[in-house]
Amino acid sequence: MGDFMQKNRYITGLDGLRALAVLSVIAYHLDLPFAMGGFIGVTVFFVLSGYLITSLLLSEWEKTNTIDLKNFWFRRAKRLLPAIFLLLIVLNIIVPIFVPNATKHLHSDTIAAIFYYSNWLYIFQHLSYFETFNTPMFLTHFWSLAIEEQFYIFWAIALFWLFKIRLKKGVIASLSFIFACFSAIWMAHLYQPGMDPSRVYYGTDTRLFSLLIGASFALCFPIHHLRELKKMSSKFTLELFGIIGVLVIFCMVCFTNEYMSFLYYGGMFLLSITTGLLVISICSPSNTLLSKLFSLYPLEWIGKRSYSIYLWHYPIITFMHSKVNTAGISYLEILYELFIIFALASLSYTFVETPIRKGKKIRLKKFALSFTLIMVMAISVSCNYSQPKPAQKSNVAHAIQKGNETKEVKAVAKTQEAKPVDETSTPTQTTTTTTKTPILTNATAIGDSIIIDATPVLQEGVPELSVYGKVGRQMSELKPIVQQLKKNNQLGDVVIIELGSNGAFPKEMLEEVINMIGKNRKVILINTRVPRPWCPVVNQTLEDVAKEYPNTSVIDWFSASKNHDEYFVDDGVHLTSEGADVFASLIEKKLNEINPENINKKSTNQ
Repeated sequence: MGDFMQKNRYITGLDGLRALAVLSVIAYHLDLPFAMGGFIGVTVFFVLSGYLITSLLLSEWEKTNTIDLKNFWFRRAKRLLPAIFLLLIVLNIIVPIFVPNATKHLHSDTIAAIFYYSNWLYIFQHLSYFETFNTPMFLTHFWSLAIEEQFYIFWAIALFWLFKIRLKKGVIASLSFIFACFSAIWMAHLYQPGMDPSRVYYGTDTRLFSLLIGASFALCFPIHHLRELKKMSSKFTLELFGIIGVLVIFCMVCFTNEYMSFLYYGGMFLLSITTGLLVISICSPSNTLLSKLFSLYPLEWIGKRSYSIYLWHYPIITFMHSKVNTAGISYLEILYELFIIFALASLSYTFVETPIRKGKKIRLKKFALSFTLIMVMAISVSCNYSQPKPAQKSNVAHAIQKGNETKEVKAVAKTQEAKPVDETSTPTQTTTTTTKTPILTNATAIGDSIIIDATPVLQEGVPELSVYGKVGRQMSELKPIVQQLKKNNQLGDVVIIELGSNGAFPKEMLEEVINMIGKNRKVILINTRVPRPWCPVVNQTLEDVAKEYPNTSVIDWFSASKNHDEYFVDDGVHLTSEGADVFASLIEKKLNEINPENINKKSTNQ
């Protein structure tokens, strides 16, 4: 984008908008509770890219009556590839040394990153963007770069031919907006509430609308013709557009999450429209308040390096960020991570990207020095990554971290007596002779891998308990399980629901299942502790639902595990043997509380 900006007035306010977008994404990946929707920063990038690229192509057409596609793509490659190659070289050196179990994924992801098809690779691999409990992935964030590059290729060709057949800008803008609407409708059609939204999140087809909306704004209000906008709109109107855009961005960053249906049913489309308005407000020659605000030097500095910052932030956070941290957020650790991210990005920007973009020769000494510094910092960061000790692994976590998740998980679930519901199988109930007085409650537990971790301990203390556990289970899978159990007369007098570790869900989804279970049964909800932004959302939803149903109560695993890192294995989610003991004891305690006769039986037996 540098070539375009040099031939036109450079708008530092856009750097500020880039800074806002990249900081939102970083805050999301750092699991900061006030940025649960920080991933929407990518949508802001998409709109901005669509606007600037289209303005660039339009300007070239107006000046030369053609678009030099080869030159355009060459400039894009010269701008984007050097930083990517630097990052990939560094990662392919240090990851095999410090995280060897991630090497297989890294090699395939590296090829996908170079050829810009990462998003489709992850779709076909069914790799979730939002569930990160498996083998460490260092290049997942390249999905968005892939979409942008695909857009650069096909939109440039499309625009060239649309100009060639002499369509007016207004007509092209209308067509662009119509296709944007189709893309947003397609996203809403494919989205399934309560299910992992990664397909619609990754897809070029379902994210294209943000880029096309940016393009539509560029065709109507190109950056090189914005002086005309000053005559058409008052400064107040432009200020209002900008304020609306900023408010929508901040509200979505702070109050949405990746499982909120609103985002996929038009929320991201709305964000794209308001971001377009914000871009116009910032670019306007009217010198709006927001253009001054977004031009502040700290934001400008971050914005100019936002591409490098985006490239480096995800691998650094993957290496450094503590997954097992039950004591709360360590802001000192976060500041250190930010320092490393900005330092590496600045070295890349100053000594690699800028010289190549400006056509200058890279001075070998400076390049060698910067590469050495980057390697030293990267290695020091890698040393922070602690390889999990085999003895600390839960059975489920150990299976997940082997390359073949599906096969291993099924085997583990079977040995833990946590079989899926079907027409031919029933859960195994184990009667074990122990010194512990058993709780004679006919109970059913339905959950994910956490309940599987605790199953051996639970079946010692609650021999009448039937466990239905499945790795990665979502709340959306609960309803058919309960329906089948009721149909087979297998649903216990007490139903324990341990779900939410793998993502948030609509409140109504759980309420429907509790109504199905009925008032004559007790329902126990277990809240969650996972190092992901949806954790507080899930726990609040469980609390809200429990307040509405007298037969429903909550086990507060989140509070019980506070300051107890020893309860969790290296992924910060699955349980150690000590954690499984405590987890099971909380369930046994709750069963005694809601069934006082168990206490009498216990005292009689003793």
